[in-house]
Amino acid sequence: MNHERGVQTRHLGPEPVEYILGFGPDHSRSSRHPEYGAVIGHELTHGFDDQGSKYDKDGRLAPWWSKQATKQFESRVACVVDQYGAYEPLPGLRVDGKLTAGENIADIGGVKEAYFAYKTWESENGAAAPVAEGFTNDQIFFIAWAQNWCFLSTEDFLGRQVETDPHSPGMFRSMGPLADLPQFAEAFECAEGTPMAPKDRCEVW
Repeated sequence: MNHERGVQTRHLGPEPVEYILGFGPDHSRSSRHPEYGAVIGHELTHGFDDQGSKYDKDGRLAPWWSKQATKQFESRVACVVDQYGAYEPLPGLRVDGKLTAGENIADIGGVKEAYFAYKTWESENGAAAPVAEGFTNDQIFFIAWAQNWCFLSTEDFLGRQVETDPHSPGMFRSMGPLADLPQFAEAFECAEGTPMAPKDRCEVW
């Protein structure tokens, strides 16, 4: 439950999150991390997004970064704003990159943290046998992340969402963070310069 940014943020779990995500013994590590770990990483990253970064260690709204750090951070946030602002859920309807910046930063950070956590586990425990025929476990990781955001909606709903919701539409919550993660392009052999392997990626954290 987010009463506001900073130390006032509370997280419910792990049991409620496990219930929502279907976390259980039948899930492989390559699907648990993007489903479960990315949610945790997402919420942690909110403490350092475009709003959470304005609060100090005591939860007070106060500047605590150097001017140089703030300038570099704002430049990185601008990259994310431009990236998502170019996405069109419907022809002529663009995502509001500024409105959704905090959630997009958290999505990018969450899936990145979850991926590195998964690879750390793999290095310490050994690579598991592939869990799906025809796919590597890294590919399954990214597919599981994308499946988090499968949805159906009307055009009217998408229009209202883009105007009012600080979250990007699900299709871009799936695609956007993976386009910024070089390991996705490596896993699926995406050619440089294609939409999922852009030459200039955004990286906030």
